[in-house]
Amino acid sequence: MSIEHSRKSNHKLSLGMIAALLLALFAFGASLEVNRSVFEHLPHLEDEFAYLFQAKIFAGGHAWVPRNEPVKDFWQPFVLQPETSPDGTLRRFGKYTPAWPLVLSLGAAVEAPFVVNAFIAALTVALIYRIGHEIFDEAVGLVAALLMAISPMALLLNATLMSHTSALFFVMLFIYGYWRTTIARRGWRSRLLWGALAGVALGMLVAMRPLTAVAMAAPVGLHALSRFFDAFGEKDARSKLPHIVAPLVVLALCVLPFIGLVFGFNYIVTGEVRSELYTLLWEYDKPGFGNGYGLMGGGHTLEYGWRNARDDLSIWLRDLFGWTLDPSVAKYAADNWGWGAGVGLSWVAILIGLIAGRKREWIWLFFELFVALVIVQLTYWIGSAVHGSAVYSIRYYYEATGGVVLVSAFGLVALARQWRSKPANLIPNPSPQTERGDQVTADFPFPQVERRLGGEANVGALSFTTRFQSAWNALWPGYILILILAGASLIGYTPARFRESLEFWPNGLYRYNKIGQQQLDTLNSMREPGKKVLVLVLHDPNPGVEDNWRDYGALMAKTSPYLDSDIIVVRLFETDSIDEFKQRFPDRQVLYEVGEKLYRTPEEALRSDESGSKGAS
Repeated sequence: MSIEHSRKSNHKLSLGMIAALLLALFAFGASLEVNRSVFEHLPHLEDEFAYLFQAKIFAGGHAWVPRNEPVKDFWQPFVLQPETSPDGTLRRFGKYTPAWPLVLSLGAAVEAPFVVNAFIAALTVALIYRIGHEIFDEAVGLVAALLMAISPMALLLNATLMSHTSALFFVMLFIYGYWRTTIARRGWRSRLLWGALAGVALGMLVAMRPLTAVAMAAPVGLHALSRFFDAFGEKDARSKLPHIVAPLVVLALCVLPFIGLVFGFNYIVTGEVRSELYTLLWEYDKPGFGNGYGLMGGGHTLEYGWRNARDDLSIWLRDLFGWTLDPSVAKYAADNWGWGAGVGLSWVAILIGLIAGRKREWIWLFFELFVALVIVQLTYWIGSAVHGSAVYSIRYYYEATGGVVLVSAFGLVALARQWRSKPANLIPNPSPQTERGDQVTADFPFPQVERRLGGEANVGALSFTTRFQSAWNALWPGYILILILAGASLIGYTPARFRESLEFWPNGLYRYNKIGQQQLDTLNSMREPGKKVLVLVLHDPNPGVEDNWRDYGALMAKTSPYLDSDIIVVRLFETDSIDEFKQRFPDRQVLYEVGEKLYRTPEEALRSDESGSKGAS
């Protein structure tokens, strides 16, 4: 058999690759469907509004837009409108670092920002498959991709405009690039290129979620340091050390431009390189301990951090894979045994993975990513769970999910192979062109049965019954049970999780914060054909009723930073300036919002005795 033929055969799709592709497509489709059916293509959290606002600015080719006066009239959540500027022109911009809004701007430019996270979710599933396949074997990669695709936490966050989906992708790309630099067979050029890719991925993470980047870099840095000292003590240290150090130097150099991106953005929008944009909105909104950090009396403390972590972990353990105890069992365990993990059972798969892979350094590195993220998040004053519920799940831990699913997949595959029925000798021995040997079988040995498409295993002459029996023996009971657990999570847990009552909102995620398509439908029902609309928000005639931006959140989401959109919302509140704003935005139909209702005239809107019955809601 020629080497050329062998190389060609290695490029053919395996059944695992096809399955991984289908899982990636599932992640893409599921993200779009959840975004359509649950979130209605709209932002719901303040963070999403700020991300989308800045993405629209970037899509227009700018880093900021001039501030419009009066400033209160054009307020949006988490959008900064400072009173000073470097050149005298007052500005509006989002409070977040620039990387995610830049990525999101690709979708905002075509008025489909929700597609961006869907596409990145599919890439993440495919990348996790590849990492699991190359570091362990194809079965581990495939199970990890399955767990990632059906994770309730992933299905939720992938459908939002939050940065966590993109950040997870860059975490895994960073880990994959770093792992590639450690492969001894790789030459100089390859090592340096993979080091550069790892650096770019880490740099994107720095410019997207800086605190998370610190957490993800720490275990990798310790791993690299360990490799350095191990090589330093060997006889051929002088030849080995450059192969370790050079890719790391390239990695570090490739991070620097992205640090420059953050500082450059800060300088452009504020005139100060080291501005902390978070604190321009809330001075206390920064990681750290003591006075000035967080809202608590005396500031943030480690005790508060542990309290946040405990609440977050109890929800994370159920949202990760959607496997839970009956609540009554969990309550009994808590009351009688001091059980503190809640109803979630995701920890079982992680524990199995740690036990099965206890002698494998990459299993521990993947798990350390999660531990590091939990530790670093202790420094932040608020957790993902607030008042016992987490609207967008435990998003502050999400970037470590890729490592956790790889650990869990390793353990589940190992267990499945331990349980598997001994296969009948129905498939011929693998030919020299078949893929590399099973790396998990150091713990749980069994003959490999996966074969590449293209006829390496001569199964064509076997009957369907024989081939089915062989496949069943390979899959039962372990892999079949994994599929059942995945299906139970997807069908039984996730829909219920989306409907779960949340703090101040009993209807779950659907139209959370009151924001939904119904607000746009109401406006469209009152719109004159072909006319753009100006919505002027007025105070309720009842002085005891305060304005709530969520009453018109969907309309605000459609308002462009450049004020050239089909819908513009102005929080006017008082009637004195109505004529002025009509002149500022001519040729638009003007509607008036009071509370959750729209009216055609200000007189109709301000009739306090009829405000409950007139207008459209």
